Amino acid sequence: VGIKVEQELPSALLYFGDVDTQGAAPSHLLPQLSSKEQLLAHTSTADVSVVAFHMHAAPPCVQSYSRLYDAAQGSAGSVPFAVMDVDCNEECSALSNELGLQRLPAYVVYKGGKEVSRLVRSSERKQLQEVLQQQLSGSAAAGALQVAA
Repeated sequence: VGIKVEQELPSALLYFGDVDTQGAAPSHLLPQLSSKEQLLAHTSTADVSVVAFHMHAAPPCVQSYSRLYDAAQGSAGSVPFAVMDVDCNEECSALSNELGLQRLPAYVVYKGGKEVSRLVRSSERKQLQEVLQQQLSGSAAAGALQVAA
């Protein structure tokens, strides 16, 4: 019975460290960043990337995690996603202040390593999809993007 229940769990119940029904860990789709150096490396590896800034145990952040996971899964690898837990260490906390992040979770979209859009406490997957499609327009990755609605 336990295995059947685990297989039927929707992604809405996932949080960092869990495993989805196909055995994929969210951390595979949403690597955890813990320094400015890692942030810069992540945002410079692809034309367009997304970093979700959150606090590990804050209810709005916990509630938005499954939507972020679905978005990362729906991008089919065309847009790399990552998570930065701003309360994991002093450097991440200082970086969130430097970036002026006052409300969390915040989804920050980067293009060419530069911030191009910020969605704060957004529960609208469609809004994230529209921003990503706009940033990807003209690239081959745009056709592959299907953020779960």
